[in-house]
Amino acid sequence: MRIHLLPFFFAAVLAQAAPDLEAPYAGLKTLSCDVERVSKVPQGELRILSRVFHQAPGRLLVENFAPGRRKILSDGTTLHFHDASFKKGFRQEVAKLDMWWTAQIANLPCTPFEHTQRLRNIEPRLLKEEGGARLFGYAASNAWVEVRVGAKDLIQSFDLYSGPDHAFQFGRVEYSRYEEIAGVPVITAMTSWKQVEEVRVEESITFRNIRVNEPLADRLFDAKAHFQGVEFVDEYRKSMELPAE
Repeated sequence: MRIHLLPFFFAAVLAQAAPDLEAPYAGLKTLSCDVERVSKVPQGELRILSRVFHQAPGRLLVENFAPGRRKILSDGTTLHFHDASFKKGFRQEVAKLDMWWTAQIANLPCTPFEHTQRLRNIEPRLLKEEGGARLFGYAASNAWVEVRVGAKDLIQSFDLYSGPDHAFQFGRVEYSRYEEIAGVPVITAMTSWKQVEEVRVEESITFRNIRVNEPLADRLFDAKAHFQGVEFVDEYRKSMELPAE
């Protein structure tokens, strides 16, 4: 009888040890911040400046100011996108969007959602406990992901490998700074690198002017206030038409 109960015992221990990676952000209802993303590739450096507004559930406004100007707006039902260098914009119901676009909406600054969304519903393995930190392994669909979790179940880093044997590492994300704002432990700085074939891309992202759970005006998520005069199409590729010179 004890032999039959043993697997259930270890499963219970594992369940207690495995944290909910998104739980620290359960109280996040609104967020606004400035984002500076610096990407380094062999050809040079690219600096992107953005402003983001989020209101749960599903309302998001991203304004890119440099190097080009574009907007992504989700009012919770419909997504609007317009790049100022193109003649038309892209509009589609959120329920009809493909995984790439839904991932953009879920990628909330100052949180680890860009990476944790890929690990949802995957049972982790506890690999190591050391110095108050725990290391978990996730068998994702296209990678073996190791997540280091520190105090208060806050993520310290992600390491991406081809498999649990660590034969090839093709990426790493490290959250270098946290700050608690309105009771939410938001990320204020992060670094990462990824290997794309023969090219290594390094990024550093800094979040500034962070506001958490402060009221946001409804007009921020009103398409009429942002896209006056823009003609929209229902396929992204159709929007990539350059204006007549």
